[in-house]
Amino acid sequence: MPAPTPLLPETLSDGSAFRPSTVKVNSQTQTKLTKSVSGKVLTSKRGGQHYTMTLSYPPMREEQSREVQAFLEDQQGRHGIFYVKVSQPDPAAGQAVGNFCTFDNSDKLFRITQTVPSLTTFPEAPAGYLTVETTAIYMRCSLAKDIFSTSVDKAGLVQITIELMERT
Repeated sequence: MPAPTPLLPETLSDGSAFRPSTVKVNSQTQTKLTKSVSGKVLTSKRGGQHYTMTLSYPPMREEQSREVQAFLEDQQGRHGIFYVKVSQPDPAAGQAVGNFCTFDNSDKLFRITQTVPSLTTFPEAPAGYLTVETTAIYMRCSLAKDIFSTSVDKAGLVQITIELMERT
């Protein structure tokens, strides 16, 4: 299956790799919590789940950062939708507990929670899927904020951190 577009670059035009040094993944689920005077806690799900990611890249020369800055600014804040390749906790394991997956009939990102007796995911897999993808995983996303900024250190190296939210 070809990579979706537009895709956050993984390789820059000069051939150098553009891969995050740190990836922070958050799973956000909507819940309602009620606490009584006696301390009893009741919770209920309000539906919906989505992932957010923070990608931090190693410092790079300013000329290397231009291509990525242009791509991100072209997204026009939270308005633009693009794809980012998702790293697997254990890429060799395929359908293993903890790995991400996608299904052929959904743009949603899923995490495998059980493989025996059958594949179970969170959130629940969509009905009617035919194939499960566990090797080339992409999250459909946008910037989490309308502001994109970079920082430059004393040596003139640019630090890029990107906050993303899943868009389904």
